[in-house]
Amino acid sequence: MGSRERGAATTEYVGALAVMSVVVAAIVLAVQAFPVGAFVDDTLCSIRQLAPCATSAGAVPASNPGADPGSDPASNPGSDPSAGTGADTGDRRDQEGQTRDDRRGRGSDKAPDDTSVDGSDPGSDPLGPATPGTSVEEPDPPAWQPPDDGAGEYDSQRAWPWDHAKKVAVELAANVMAGKWPDASRNLSHYLANTGEPLEQDVDTILADVPPFQAKVDEVRTSLGEDAVLRAQEAGATGPVTFPVNTAWSGFYITPEMSQNWFYALGGVSYNQTGQVTVHPPTSPGGPWRYEVSTRVNLYDQYNWDGGKSTDIGPITVTDEELARLHRQGLAREYRNQGRSDTTTTTGTVPG
Repeated sequence: MGSRERGAATTEYVGALAVMSVVVAAIVLAVQAFPVGAFVDDTLCSIRQLAPCATSAGAVPASNPGADPGSDPASNPGSDPSAGTGADTGDRRDQEGQTRDDRRGRGSDKAPDDTSVDGSDPGSDPLGPATPGTSVEEPDPPAWQPPDDGAGEYDSQRAWPWDHAKKVAVELAANVMAGKWPDASRNLSHYLANTGEPLEQDVDTILADVPPFQAKVDEVRTSLGEDAVLRAQEAGATGPVTFPVNTAWSGFYITPEMSQNWFYALGGVSYNQTGQVTVHPPTSPGGPWRYEVSTRVNLYDQYNWDGGKSTDIGPITVTDEELARLHRQGLAREYRNQGRSDTTTTTGTVPG
């Protein structure tokens, strides 16, 4: 190569570096000017905000009138969270790699178009027929489908350069807040990873971190045990009998007062219990009847941005609609959170 050619090549190289420097500097300035911490506090609050709350930037997003924090309304039926299409374990390195691959606006072809899950049809009775002995087969949870349609059709709108930049800013914000809200960050990162594949949730940790949720589960277990004793008494059982358990799907709303991490990660969830109840008649005449309820908690939640709320961050307004649009533009993808707890046994007695 002659000196003139080398000079031209050098000029082109320097010019390319200069352009790259300008782009990087612009991104850095944008990120520095943008309150990332406030963005995460406010936008993650926005994702699952179903009631007004004061945000880090001082704004109060509009509430969803359909929410009833701490209530347990019946919700759509569902299936075994361990079943269905390959759930992602949430490994951050895999998610970051997938996110880099998908920034051009296309997600995984493996993601299901139908996010509902097949399951059993237990009817309205959470207790199945009694069987002599102390063990029965655990039923499959009921069929389940998302309670709403989410943000709309995936990859149905054009993505503009500023939409790609917005996604990068959200990714940075999610990573920044990983230490404070690890599960909220993980779930948001999975949304941005753009695969649409189900993501496993640690239900045992959720129950431990959200005592009101655990209390509601325990309340149902006690009720199942007492009902089973009544039925065994009415049937005149003289030995141990066991009832299969398969409750209908119910809703539980995790408020920020219960756990900010799980409020931002999940918010409202659908859950049911499967397992069994064994009833033991009194060992002496007139003695108490004893029950043992052994069940697990199955959980589903459709992760989407579908509210009509907004959050003011200084002079900038961030809306659910903007983040929902990433799904419609093929830059992020809604998905199903799912999980099941270990089996836990609750015991109790009922007077004879």
